[in-house]
Amino acid sequence: MNSTLRKIIFLLGDDRKKIPILLTMFVFSSIGDLIGIALIGPYVSLIIEGGSDLYAIVAITEFFNIYEGDVVIYLGLALLVSLGRVRLQLLT
Repeated sequence: MNSTLRKIIFLLGDDRKKIPILLTMFVFSSIGDLIGIALIGPYVSLIIEGGSDLYAIVAITEFFNIYEGDVVIYLGLALLVSLGRVRLQLLT
């Protein structure tokens, strides 16, 4: 494994300085994907059961002073954007 890592570093040359930036971008991209996938379950639950029983939805509506139906729309848009980003990453 050590020899493989040395070969990779040799092949990268001066570009090896970019490795920490690439790893950081990879981690944040993975976290964004995880958040997008994690939104699916609560969103489906919100659509099926309604948000009046969910403490998080009540807290969001009271904090931002918005209608409960708007929360469903905003969460749906966030879900579409995050899943669209995942799909774009799979295509590239």
